[in-house]
Amino acid sequence: MFNIFDTKFATASAGKVFFAVAILKLIEEGRLSFQDTIGDLLDFDLNHIDSMITVEQLLNHTSGIPDYCDESVITYYSDLWRD
Repeated sequence: MFNIFDTKFATASAGKVFFAVAILKLIEEGRLSFQDTIGDLLDFDLNHIDSMITVEQLLNHTSGIPDYCDESVITYYSDLWRD
């Protein structure tokens, strides 16, 4: 039987706009702020990612978090999840 959760889709950056709309809706409702930090919002170890990065920086792609997919090294996006 077909199960959508067992299917992988190569959506790449297509989800960014949906994520941004959801975040803006939460800000509009007063449940989130552009100045909230990921350190305050996420309850897990961020490893080497600065906990003071703001929602605004994430939405503007100015957080400084590097791209985890180096297209010059990897041929297929799905290879990221191999290990």
